[in-house]
Amino acid sequence: MDLYEVFSKFELELLPNDWVKDIWQNQFSELVELPPAYEEHLESVNIRQLLNAACSAIKSWLGTGDMIDNTELTSSSPSKLNHTSMYRSRLSEAHSIFQKSSNEGHSTMHSGASTLSGASTICGLKSWQTLITNNLQHKPLICLISNFILTAKENPSDETVQQISLGATNLYFILLAVPGSKVYNIFNPVLYAHAIESLKICTVLDETVNSATNNAKNKRRRAEDDSDDDEEALGNVRKQSISPAGKVNLTKCLNVLLNDLLYSLERFKLKGQEDSLILTIQILVLLTRLEKKQSNFLIHSPNQVSVTSLSRNAYIVLKNLCEPDHNNVEETVRFIMRELLPSILIIGTQPSLIKPREAAVIKDHSINFIKSLLLAIDEPAHKGVMALVQHLCIRVPDRAEPRAKAVTIVFEVLQVLPPALYARVVVWMMQLCHASEVKNRIFGLEIVSKLLFTIDNFTALQNAVASFSSRSETVDNNEKHPYEKYTTFANMKFLLATVLSRCRDHSSRVRAKALAILASIIPGNAAIKEEIDDIFVNPYKDVASIDDCDTYKKEFFNLHHFLQNFEDNAEDDFNPLPGAKAILQLLETSISDEKVFVRKSALQVLANIFLYCEKWMTPQLLELMV
Repeated sequence: MDLYEVFSKFELELLPNDWVKDIWQNQFSELVELPPAYEEHLESVNIRQLLNAACSAIKSWLGTGDMIDNTELTSSSPSKLNHTSMYRSRLSEAHSIFQKSSNEGHSTMHSGASTLSGASTICGLKSWQTLITNNLQHKPLICLISNFILTAKENPSDETVQQISLGATNLYFILLAVPGSKVYNIFNPVLYAHAIESLKICTVLDETVNSATNNAKNKRRRAEDDSDDDEEALGNVRKQSISPAGKVNLTKCLNVLLNDLLYSLERFKLKGQEDSLILTIQILVLLTRLEKKQSNFLIHSPNQVSVTSLSRNAYIVLKNLCEPDHNNVEETVRFIMRELLPSILIIGTQPSLIKPREAAVIKDHSINFIKSLLLAIDEPAHKGVMALVQHLCIRVPDRAEPRAKAVTIVFEVLQVLPPALYARVVVWMMQLCHASEVKNRIFGLEIVSKLLFTIDNFTALQNAVASFSSRSETVDNNEKHPYEKYTTFANMKFLLATVLSRCRDHSSRVRAKALAILASIIPGNAAIKEEIDDIFVNPYKDVASIDDCDTYKKEFFNLHHFLQNFEDNAEDDFNPLPGAKAILQLLETSISDEKVFVRKSALQVLANIFLYCEKWMTPQLLELMV
């Protein structure tokens, strides 16, 4: 069916000019009832089919069909994204990789043959100017779409109205893809917000909502006098109930909607529309949390008609938004990481309703997405991911159980970071150990403790240092990697020095924690054995007296000052570790501490030193053990 023939069936001329003008002037901010004449017309047509036909007609007219690839979320190589063309090249490569997967029967989003360059050519020939010149009444059409979308907000329990709303949203996204949508005010921030928020209906697919319904009902039975807030919350949940068949249909519609949203965002850019971009990210992250049963769907494509595919496709659109044409890539990644934070820590609304296993699944696929994003866009993602790690550390309650869980989560995130970013985070963790708040210093020490038992990551860092060193010989200083200097200091020596410096902390809690960590790493930690030997063994092999050794007398390095002024001080590598004398004197003082946990940990450190090297079992030190 011809494009103009399809749109003629809407009979937009039945919509009065005053009605259209009123909605247009009010910026689509509120629902205006349809004229009675148009209500009668709607009774004679299948509006859902007509909306779908309009979507197909527009895409066919543009000559691109379903130009949506299932972007490969796990296969990309690093790129600096200095130019938009480089980014598009990377997307095109990912598309072609996934097209091969599609041919094997694992595709969840279909692709046409056109490329972005082809779309650019089409943009020069077909636009809103062409449509308007051919008498397509764009203002009544957009007003009608807004009416369908807003009507669904007023009638959340009517499945038919919801289906029409999703169809109208779908058509609106497709219309945005037509070149000139900003010039002719097809894009309106308020209407776009209404359209993208219609995706919030996905919450009825979440079993957590059902739990909320049951809890609210039980609460109402128990309570003699419910508050107005409880009534409203219960009412909202009830309004969003949906039949099993309705859930299947809704899942299909939302998959199609995401498909066409990606189609639109490949052509229509959100540059300069930061609020719309942030809202889009928020809704997409909400969709990613629907999947609570499997975390590997970013690698293995799920069935198209499933909640799993919704979550996967939401991640695909999120990744697509990290393109310079939409916004500064670093800012976009920062927005995404901010919204993903509750997914990783599970600290959003009603966290008690999420089972531990479900929370773990959401966390796992969120981290997998971060890994794929780092692989795809590399350096522009570093600051956003760095901010995510920092918030994960800072927002943890000062209690043992949540802190232990958060440490595990942060460490999992660290494992997916590239070497340069990993080094930057490690240095920041050392800085966190010297933060003003006690809880932050303790959390930093927990992370440092785990890092001290992980040698593989630092082997990769050593390779990165070698790579940076070889590169620096051939490039100017201005072209060096921004995190290159961090790789020099993110090593076992500085981690151990951090623990030793916190053994002198003014807080007894921090001192006890640092001494306990020191006691745990001395007996047999292969990852740090070389550093321990350099303090207690190697310097004294060929000397007649310990007192004659300069290393023995070496004082504590002011690591706090160094880390506070890291950007100015970080130049050549050096050894920040104190000598054995300074450490033993510290232990003597700690064994006399007023806090029992400090004394206990200090005695354990001293005992382990004796076991590690008998040379230090002097009468003076042995007396401390009595």
